[in-house]
Amino acid sequence: MQTVTEPLPDEHRHFADPLEAIRQAAEGVGDLPLPELRRQMDDVHTFLVERFIPHARADEEAIYPSFERVLDAPPATEPMVRDHAEMSRLAAKLLALRERWCTATSARPGPAPVASRAAVRPPRAHRAAFG
Repeated sequence: MQTVTEPLPDEHRHFADPLEAIRQAAEGVGDLPLPELRRQMDDVHTFLVERFIPHARADEEAIYPSFERVLDAPPATEPMVRDHAEMSRLAAKLLALRERWCTATSARPGPAPVASRAAVRPPRAHRAAFG
């Protein structure tokens, strides 16, 4: 019989390639030609709004309540909910940067701040819970 948490690491593996692409895009800011930066920013934005954020919301609505019931600890998933909120906040910030950078005609954006590059790694609470 499969436990409630067994499918989670497998389910989250499909995010590895897109997260690596986000890292590469962040590292390329300031060096990539503007058309390539636009393409990568579009890919990142599409991944975040069509796959990652809906997945996080589904976790919060379907899986986290089960964890809380099984653990008899409603605050058990609060760190992950906060992580998802932070990821959504960073996705909105990325959208604003994408709009600013990708509408530029000749100016090249400077390097992404170090904090922005680090933000593409899933937060610790999420990694600990889901592998």
